Amino acid sequence: MYHHHPSPARNETYLWNAIRAHEWLKASNMTDNSGLYTDGFHVSNLKNGGSKCDKRDEMVYTYNQGVLLSALRGLADATENDEYIIEGLQLVDAVLMSEGSRGELVFDGVLTEKCDPGGYCSRCTLLLLAYTSLTLYRSKRADIQRYAPFLSSPRTRH
Repeated sequence: MYHHHPSPARNETYLWNAIRAHEWLKASNMTDNSGLYTDGFHVSNLKNGGSKCDKRDEMVYTYNQGVLLSALRGLADATENDEYIIEGLQLVDAVLMSEGSRGELVFDGVLTEKCDPGGYCSRCTLLLLAYTSLTLYRSKRADIQRYAPFLSSPRTRH
């Protein structure tokens, strides 16, 4: 919103709220041990009248990671703070390192959803690839070459 809302342009309130939301998310215990964002929290005792979101859903999806990469890139652009890009690169690393793990997003070298071995929701994986590419481009770091094999021939199951 900070970059795109027409009136008033570059409204600092949007930027301030985005920074606060990012701080909240980082402190929310929404990532698993490998650094991937899980699908959120749910009420564990809903059937018995529970109302507290206290049970983390351990599933990870490419769209969760893609949304975060997009937000981190937006924060980096708006604040000119490359710490957000570094955090984005750590998230990309977590995605690529997930192969063979419980919540893998890469299977046999192919970006995919663990819950979708047939590749029926490949648009989500393509979005993650797009945001990964944009994040890497924005980083302008020499060490991004390690991602070249993965991005030079992006493969998703479809």
